[in-house]
Amino acid sequence: MADVKEFQLEDEDYYAVDIARRTAYRILKCPNIKPEQVIGLGNALYALERLPMITEGIRCEFSITYKCKEKETKSIAFRISEEVFEIVDSCSIGSEEKYSYSNNLWSFNAFGFKDKGCLHLDDIELMIDEFMNNDIPSKIKGIFTVAEITFGDKSRYMRIDKSERGVINIPHMQVVNSDAL
Repeated sequence: MADVKEFQLEDEDYYAVDIARRTAYRILKCPNIKPEQVIGLGNALYALERLPMITEGIRCEFSITYKCKEKETKSIAFRISEEVFEIVDSCSIGSEEKYSYSNNLWSFNAFGFKDKGCLHLDDIELMIDEFMNNDIPSKIKGIFTVAEITFGDKSRYMRIDKSERGVINIPHMQVVNSDAL
């Protein structure tokens, strides 16, 4: 990137980054995480913890998803690269994703653009807790939660030759409360 060495962050941006960081640490505590997934999350954490400094060559994404028997899938994704930090939620309904949407919940880029999205950061944090703790309203039946870690060779720090996509099941009792981090 040309001459831009760091993001211009405000207090709320640091809070959004901290939410992403704590979420990544919670996923790392899952007992069935694979070494490749640890590396991918490690790359993301490395970049997150260096902010506001830009980590050249980084391009990581991880998400938390819950699925219902009613063919509804909702997720929150965290993306960090040398150009942008984003928290995005999405939903799809139907067997062939006949209806879907995506909302930018929080983002900032290296050129100073910021989008504080449609939710307050406290609400985003509550949503993550609900996803990770299977704490979805009981009127929705058949819910299970999955932590999905996506990463690939787009990050220069990767030592993996191909793109990897891993799914980690999150049993209710194995997830650590975010307040403990």
